[in-house]
Amino acid sequence: MVQLSRRSVLIGSAAAGAASIAVAQSPVLKLLGQSSATQAPRTAPRSLSVRDYGARGDGVSDDRPAIQAAIDAAAKAGGGTVYFPAGTYIASRTGETAVAITLKSGVTLQGAGVRSVLKLRDGDGGHLVNATRERNCGVRDMVLDGNRLRQPSSGHGFRSGGVAGLTLTNLIIRNAFHYGIGLEGGTNRDVLIKSVTVEDCGGDGIDIKNKNSDDTAVTITDVTVRRWGLNQSRDTQAAIDCRGPVRLTNIRVSEPGSEDAAGIRMRQGEVNQINGLGAHNSQVDGFDVRMGQGGRARIGVHVAARSVSFSNGTVSGGMRGVMVQDSGFRGTNLSVNGCRDEGILIVTRGRGLDGDDATLTRCRVTGCGEDGISIDAQRATIVDCRSNGNRGHGLRIRQTAGATRVVGGDFSANGAGPIADAGVRSELALPGS
Repeated sequence: MVQLSRRSVLIGSAAAGAASIAVAQSPVLKLLGQSSATQAPRTAPRSLSVRDYGARGDGVSDDRPAIQAAIDAAAKAGGGTVYFPAGTYIASRTGETAVAITLKSGVTLQGAGVRSVLKLRDGDGGHLVNATRERNCGVRDMVLDGNRLRQPSSGHGFRSGGVAGLTLTNLIIRNAFHYGIGLEGGTNRDVLIKSVTVEDCGGDGIDIKNKNSDDTAVTITDVTVRRWGLNQSRDTQAAIDCRGPVRLTNIRVSEPGSEDAAGIRMRQGEVNQINGLGAHNSQVDGFDVRMGQGGRARIGVHVAARSVSFSNGTVSGGMRGVMVQDSGFRGTNLSVNGCRDEGILIVTRGRGLDGDDATLTRCRVTGCGEDGISIDAQRATIVDCRSNGNRGHGLRIRQTAGATRVVGGDFSANGAGPIADAGVRSELALPGS
């Protein structure tokens, strides 16, 4: 879970206009049930307070000019930290762009935990914070509030594109009109999103569009997304939507905001369909996806990219738990329960994007409304899986699923029987067979 630390920060200005920060840690503010202390940088090239540039933080005044002046000064000096003392800082959108605050290379925005709130002004629309083609920058220890219900048009809480060395850590990002975090456009590398909560967004919680084929380009760890997809008129939105390679660890998803939401989605899309890139080779280890009851087309984990692996995670509720539509999927130690339809569905999608060569190892499916595991694609391998207490079959191997291999496992105690095998060169090596 995310924690934002509380700090006592003393700001002083030298005659030349430089400022120094001395940080003394106070008891850590506990958020979402856990605790951790955020360590201040031991050294910084330059530390500036937005208050020294005229920001008031009173929740009324437009502080954008002062905040941007502090960022520009830090960037001009070669980089540094721009500090937001406790307060609510209102930021208007600039007239010539759809952006309120522009983050620049070498600059980190740092707050005093949940007491420091940067909020988009009523009626402005646009992105709250933006970084485009910047290097070695970030935001930490504060709240970004997109003020969604008072905005006329789309915008993200944090938007970036073509960045290198971006770090977002110890943040709450809330009330974005569209994405909480939108990593869009160009090649992004060395991106770390850590200890972040994204909540109450109109679109995706986190959206990754990355042209980089490096599977270490984006790392997302210890992240919570809840109540996304609140703009009901938009297309299916995901808590985490990846169209570029990522590594995800310790992910929590809950409370979808629409009937057809997705939890974690890996796919090709838009430009990636042309250049062959997408969320291929992505890895997810450690996740808890809770899709709630009902939902017209809610899918907990949706994979439409090649050679993606999911391990050590749980999916509950929704229409389907896991749906795989591209080749080389690896699912290990997955627990799926309480889905309206199938628990795990590996399908033939067509257009060369079939879920062939999937492997499920030590997965468990219980309490689903149809088949526990259903295989449509070819050459699936099912090893030591259990599928029990489902209304359909424990395992269904369909006519299109040639050369399915089943080793070990338990598919008993299901409403329609253990295994429905269409007889297409399947190999069943089960206990007692």
